[in-house]
Amino acid sequence: MPFQSMTELEKLSYDNGEPKLNLSQIKNTVINLTSKENYDTLMILYEASRWKWKGDKSLPTTHNYWSDDSEKTCIDAEVDFEGFMRGSRDYYEKIGKKVLYFQDYIEIQGISEILLEELTLWFEANKPERKSKGIKKL
Repeated sequence: MPFQSMTELEKLSYDNGEPKLNLSQIKNTVINLTSKENYDTLMILYEASRWKWKGDKSLPTTHNYWSDDSEKTCIDAEVDFEGFMRGSRDYYEKIGKKVLYFQDYIEIQGISEILLEELTLWFEANKPERKSKGIKKL
C-alpha cells in the first residue's frame, strides 16, 4: 500500500510524546501472526491504541508469547474492559472465531506502510528492548 499523502497519518496522533492510534475492533476475530516480526508490529499497534493484556493489564510490548505457539499464534482483534487475549489458531478455529492473517488485518484497518514505519521508528527509539521484539536479556 503506497504512501499517498500526509492524510494517511491522520489515524496517528501523539499524546505527551507517545503515539496514539485508534484501531477498530473486529468482533469474534483473531489475527494469526506467522512471524515474530508480525507479532511485534501488532503489539506496537495495540500499545499505541492503549490496549492491554487481559489478566495483568500490562502493555502489549511487555510480553512475548509468540514462541508459545509460533506460527499458530493468534491474538484477539477486539478488546473488552478486561483486555485482549492470545492463543493457538487450532483453539480459536475450534471455538468458531474468524481467523485473519496479519496483512489482511492491516488492510482492513487502513494502516499504511508509512504509518507502520512511523510507529516502528518511535518504538525503536523509545523502547528498543521491548519483550515483544523477542530480545532476551543475558
